[in-house]
Amino acid sequence: VNVDVRIEEPGWLKIDVFDTRGSLVRSLSDHTATAGNFNCVWDGTTTEGGTVSDGVYHIRAIINRKVTVKQVFLISNRSNQ
Repeated sequence: VNVDVRIEEPGWLKIDVFDTRGSLVRSLSDHTATAGNFNCVWDGTTTEGGTVSDGVYHIRAIINRKVTVKQVFLISNRSNQ
């Protein structure tokens, strides 16, 4: 899942992935960022490296205390066995 964020002013950027229960799945970014476009990729894994199930997830971006949440649908590319 590609995550694109527009940063209007330099500052703190934190991007996290949550499941539908509100549990943290993985942190993707937690650093000071410059103004401009920022891109990162969530590969469908947890912080511990495990693979998550297909389904709905929420990506929360906090940029200088402004919070944005987007809903994403993760559909794996696993072949049928």
